[in-house]
Amino acid sequence: MQQKKAYLIDTNVILRFLLNDIPDQANKAKYFLEKIENGVEKAYLTDLILSECIWVLEKFYKIPKKEIISKIKSLILFEGFITQTSKTLLLEALNLWDNINIDWTDAFLSAFSKEEHLPIVSFDTDFDKISEVKRKIP
Repeated sequence: MQQKKAYLIDTNVILRFLLNDIPDQANKAKYFLEKIENGVEKAYLTDLILSECIWVLEKFYKIPKKEIISKIKSLILFEGFITQTSKTLLLEALNLWDNINIDWTDAFLSAFSKEEHLPIVSFDTDFDKISEVKRKIP
């Protein structure tokens, strides 16, 4: 059986899909991402692209955090998305970001730390807000 071809997806395709702000591009993105959602097509949703989407939605478009979390959670669960990091870890990072007053990067590192049982080397005391995360000062 021949393996299905996978694609790399860029931030702008995801943003057009989520924001529906440029109609022609949004329609094309929707058509493609519906195939990803149903597993008809496969695409890599890399950690970098996911983080860039979150940053742009939060900082540039000023979308409320709860709305970003809802949108990103649904994307992560698309059947055809292949993620670098486990989907479970990404969902845990979104949960931490939602429930603790830390930024996305700290939430991602904290979820990674918890999953892999690794301490985080940092001066940032925000990590101390999560009891399961051990922080080491360099």
